[in-house]
Amino acid sequence: VAEKTEAATARSHDERELAHERGKAKVAAGQGDPPRGGHGAPPPQARAQARRRSLM
Repeated sequence: VAEKTEAATARSHDERELAHERGKAKVAAGQGDPPRGGHGAPPPQARAQARRRSLM
């Protein structure tokens, strides 16, 4: 059972990586969606840091 679970996990990880590579290729070709949080929005980490600073 553990072997099947491990194989399924590895397979899903590989599929995710492949989808990510395809997405990067589409964006590079100008066919994909823009990166999430576009429109000049700061990344989530920066927003969280700014919020922490404002609460101090």
